[in-house]
Amino acid sequence: MINMRIQQSRYRIICVLILLFTSCLKEKKTTKVNNDAIEKVEYNSEKVVVKCVSDDENVFNFLVPLNPTYSFGKNHKDTKKEVNQDTMIMVLDSISQPLIMETMSWGNDEHFYYTDILYVPGDTVFYEIKDHKIVFKGKNAAINNFLYEINSYSNLEYGRNPYKGNIKDYKNRVDSINNERNKLFENYIDDYNVTSNSEIKIVKDYLKYTYLYNLICPRYEKVGGWEGAYYNSLDGLKTFIEQEYASKETIFNSSEYLNNTTIEDFKEPNSLYIPRYKNTLNAFISHYFETSNHPDYSREKLIAEKEYIETNLEGEIQNYAITRMLYDYNLHGFGHSIQNVDFMKNILDEYEVKISKKDYREKIQEMKEDLSSFDYKLSDRALDSKLINKFGDTLTLREIFGRSDKRTRVLNFWASWCGPCISEIQTTKSFKDKLIVEDNVEWIYLSIDENKSKWLDMSKELSEYLTVRNQYFLLNGTSSSLAKFLKITAIPRYVILNKNNQIVLRSAPHPSDSLNFKRIINEVK
Repeated sequence: MINMRIQQSRYRIICVLILLFTSCLKEKKTTKVNNDAIEKVEYNSEKVVVKCVSDDENVFNFLVPLNPTYSFGKNHKDTKKEVNQDTMIMVLDSISQPLIMETMSWGNDEHFYYTDILYVPGDTVFYEIKDHKIVFKGKNAAINNFLYEINSYSNLEYGRNPYKGNIKDYKNRVDSINNERNKLFENYIDDYNVTSNSEIKIVKDYLKYTYLYNLICPRYEKVGGWEGAYYNSLDGLKTFIEQEYASKETIFNSSEYLNNTTIEDFKEPNSLYIPRYKNTLNAFISHYFETSNHPDYSREKLIAEKEYIETNLEGEIQNYAITRMLYDYNLHGFGHSIQNVDFMKNILDEYEVKISKKDYREKIQEMKEDLSSFDYKLSDRALDSKLINKFGDTLTLREIFGRSDKRTRVLNFWASWCGPCISEIQTTKSFKDKLIVEDNVEWIYLSIDENKSKWLDMSKELSEYLTVRNQYFLLNGTSSSLAKFLKITAIPRYVILNKNNQIVLRSAPHPSDSLNFKRIINEVK
């Protein structure tokens, strides 16, 4: 599967910026810095004072750190901020241990500032933002200048070194960046006499999990508004491997690719507070713990992942991994179907009782509310999404459904650039033709290409596998009402509707998994 616009990866920066913007609106009216008040802050194990001086006053409006201890990463809650002309003073409360937090902002000229910062309880963090650069001073300045350097120079940034069609080449470049980062950190330790073992370990863990995350979730799609930067693709590695090794006699060695990483590398409790650890943990579980052929985001895969987590992890790490797994499945539409809604609700009920951490329970409650509002039918807006057929006519899904009734329907979401999509179309034609004749199944192919001409070109290439009648270009692609309603975040995607146009399965197995697919069709009423 190919991660399209989300998962905890493509929308992450956008969502963070929205959170930052919302936060700044509430705080923008602060005008005067009360230095006396700041100086009287009690330096205990819960507070960090941040002082920032900048020639760009706009950066203060958006400057709030992202706390990794929260379940899915949010702005740090207990924050007091005051701004006066070129100076901002911010007090962060409720910090019980050293944390590396992502911090970002926009300048007046739309320059994007980004760095990770080490916040140690009882300390003051001082830095300047001038001439599009960030410079730290005072205690822990060496570590924080190092963190800024590795996030600001292209030869050290994973985000500017994307996958280019060869997974081994991509790994070599990621390995090189990781080696350079670790060498640079050792130089900082020596040059600036960094002696705190606990803070050195935090940075090394941060480097380790950032490296693993970029291996498991390769950078691929461009970040809009951030020139030269690329998002991590949660499901990309599997797709890239399928594309590259489909015609090769050799088998991709995932253990070697991940340097023999195992679940044991994720068992240290304090790692939960390291940026990238959480995303890396669940990506590892999702992709590499099993050798079965269960379809992604299927009931069978969920059961297998659940058992694996319960067997291999414990305590808060297990609670987080379970909550995040359920969240990912919900995000991909699992449970939004007649076959799976009760199953998903039962699992959520089970863990709502077991899990004690407040923000994990709140996330579970949000998912339960989402499933409770599901009524198995496409919304009016989804049905009225605009489609273009091969002759250039514009019509809606509602109109297509109106042409025939009392048929089981399969919506097949694909794109011209999606290798697995095309492979499924080519290799499953006889199976699908049999379903059409024997089970009265109607296949509706919906392209989410951004460029209509690319869809037409690929459709022509696949003419022996596709009929002219049921091929359509979905206007606005993944941003359409239909794609949003069905949560189409990855392709290929198959949605099965019964004869009353009710959603039977929002994320069905691939047709190549013919036994499971046929079983589902047989159960459709």
